[in-house]
Amino acid sequence: MALTLFSALGYGVMLAIGTGRDSNRAMDEVADEDRGLRAASTALADDLRASNEAHVVITEQPDGNHAVQLQIAIESAGALTWGVHERALGSTSADQDRVGWSVRYSVAVGASGKELRRSVLDAADAVQRSSVLARGLNDAAGAPGFRLVREGAVWAVTLASKGVHAGQPSTRTIFHVTNRNE
Repeated sequence: MALTLFSALGYGVMLAIGTGRDSNRAMDEVADEDRGLRAASTALADDLRASNEAHVVITEQPDGNHAVQLQIAIESAGALTWGVHERALGSTSADQDRVGWSVRYSVAVGASGKELRRSVLDAADAVQRSSVLARGLNDAAGAPGFRLVREGAVWAVTLASKGVHAGQPSTRTIFHVTNRNE
């Protein structure tokens, strides 16, 4: 009798622990997705602030998402010019500041669905570095995951996700950015 009672209690405890782990894993996945969207919005906002309207090119991809290519103001040989400032390219200003280079934000299909990627392009538009900023972007027709629209003096950026895993909530973030170099 005691063995049956302890077996039932043990089974109940194991179910509770399993449920707790599943809940914790689901919360971690939602938090990871949220961190990705925040990182994407921060990187894009930083690049847009350092650019100006004349150095931002927006194209619509076949799936309705936008691809954005831009240059930022950099200093080269004591003069202000346009290109890319990318710390990951080296430890000196000469390595980090690349005249004529650009940054492209685009949506591509990855292992977990649509992803927002940030790519550093050289003067010939060849990708030199690329990183995934956000995963699980919307992929439904008519509901793009990434859009950038000029609204008066500000850029309106929309990032929308459907969740990386089944059952995750969808999110839609809209933020506004102004250029410092107009």
